[in-house]
Amino acid sequence: MMIVRALSGPQTGETFQLFDGEENAIEFLVGMFLLHGEHWKLDFSQATPEEALEWTIANIVCKAMSAEQNEHPMFFNGRKFSASEEFLDALSSSDVLIQICQDDEDGFGVETAAFPRS
Repeated sequence: MMIVRALSGPQTGETFQLFDGEENAIEFLVGMFLLHGEHWKLDFSQATPEEALEWTIANIVCKAMSAEQNEHPMFFNGRKFSASEEFLDALSSSDVLIQICQDDEDGFGVETAAFPRS
């Protein structure tokens, strides 16, 4: 199960629970936030590994589109992008594990994920 919290708009503070198997749930819910220029945050605490991967990909794509829509820059490992298509192409061709490091009015950033040493 994924939990999505509305950070802006008429539903600010509300949470939505989406369960594995709900067809197009990601695209619909995040798409509605994106369509209305609202912001959201995902809570992965109840997600299966498969859900977490699927939602992470959809979340990065939608957040990049939101950054472009709001004319905010996108960053990936020190490179700056203004078009979401170029940004997403750079991510997909990088072949590295990534994580979101910035998502605010100054832009949307993704970096190579660091793993703790054992």
